[in-house]
Amino acid sequence: MILTFSTGCGGTITINPSGEATPAAQLKIINGAPVKAPGLMIGMIHDNVPEYSEQYTHAIQLTTSWSITYEDGTGTGYESDSPHALQLGAEYFTDAFLLFYDSYGIVEMQFSDNFPPETISVQRWNAVYATGNQDIEGLLNMGESVDVTENTFLVVDDGNDYVYEVYARWQENGSSWYTFRINTKEDFETVDLGCCMTDIKARENALLGENSVTYEKDDFIMTLNSDKHIYSSTDAINIWGTIEYTGEHDSIEIHSSCTFMLFTISGGDLFADGMGGAVADVLAVSILEKGNVYHFDYQKSGGWDADDPNAEIWDEFFSSNELKLPAGEYTITLNGSFTVPERSSNQNLIIELTIIVT
Repeated sequence: MILTFSTGCGGTITINPSGEATPAAQLKIINGAPVKAPGLMIGMIHDNVPEYSEQYTHAIQLTTSWSITYEDGTGTGYESDSPHALQLGAEYFTDAFLLFYDSYGIVEMQFSDNFPPETISVQRWNAVYATGNQDIEGLLNMGESVDVTENTFLVVDDGNDYVYEVYARWQENGSSWYTFRINTKEDFETVDLGCCMTDIKARENALLGENSVTYEKDDFIMTLNSDKHIYSSTDAINIWGTIEYTGEHDSIEIHSSCTFMLFTISGGDLFADGMGGAVADVLAVSILEKGNVYHFDYQKSGGWDADDPNAEIWDEFFSSNELKLPAGEYTITLNGSFTVPERSSNQNLIIELTIIVT
């Protein structure tokens, strides 16, 4: 019989049939697993803010169950218990804290010992719920699931503060829970560009999505973005565009209808003929300041005939502010349409990108 004992100093001793003692550290571990459950580092990937793109911080490791098996058939393991992330209280996240200097970013999760899990799930709660109280039963359903792709997930927020909980499972070794906190610092001001273009976000740098296209013409730079390339039919789809004036003046006056950033969705069965928003036919006068990048989120707008065979589908589609689409391939078009009085010129900046819904 082969027995394994703890030395009390973090090591183990294996007693083999011959009676000789062999330190377990000298034995090969099956599947290359580490002796202790891997730790978790989190970091931001963001091309717009390179000085913060390589900043990583440690997550707090919570409840863990871990075991390993040596090549001779012996094994060892341990279990540890801890409170839920919301029971820790905000003061526990001083080190396990990531500050985004933009409202869009990709979070990368790196597990130590180069030993990533087979299964990862992530949830988050607004940090206001991390009060340190032990009775959190009523708060658990206030969380929301986060989509994870190849150990990364997206953060698309403005000035929000969240506590995240990660559950990682290794099929042959066990599981561990981790927690950390992410705050997105507001890096914009809101401006009024006339007519219905109120509370438009203005930034120093364009906010680019994972799926992004840029177009430059006549002193203007326009981008069209979505947070992902591929979605499921249950995913909320985030689409936005930006425009920046880069000419020789400090600002430029433009004229347009009620908005000069017009989104259209085409593709799939529902949008085979394309669908854009309704635009009021009024004159809007806007001043674009040089050095500002103006941000426009896609928003649903439009109407339909009650006799339309798809009336129920449209009614459901417009009942929510979230954009969700049935399976298919879609083309998103953004048209920057306005005139520049000082040049007596019409501008039609047209840009497209494709998304896939499975």
